Amino acid sequence: SRVFVQGYALGASAALSAIEPANAAAHKAKLAGVIAFYPYCRKDATLSAPALILIGDKDDWTPAAPCQALASRPSVEVVVYPGAVHLFAMPGADTEVQGHRVLYDYKSAEDAQARAEAFIAAHMK
Repeated sequence: SRVFVQGYALGASAALSAIEPANAAAHKAKLAGVIAFYPYCRKDATLSAPALILIGDKDDWTPAAPCQALASRPSVEVVVYPGAVHLFAMPGADTEVQGHRVLYDYKSAEDAQARAEAFIAAHMK
């Protein structure tokens, strides 16, 4: 009940998948929450634990819109960073990968890290 999972890109998608009820029932540990940096979101997903989703509005690899659709769910917070693309929290990212732009954004990364720490603190109570 005090374990959080934080993932980036594909790892973030896997973390969200781990708290879908069908998958959560398959493992014995109950997660306290998930922090997902630029995941692929399924807009019809149901989540069994609190989730913080951090994504860029210019991310053309994992678009923000499906994640934004999850924001209406209980215990799901979605933060969309204006101008940020995929891998915005990865220092040194400044290239094109498989036709997708990736670029580190210091301000977005700093804010995302602060929000992740606050999320953990809020859900540890």
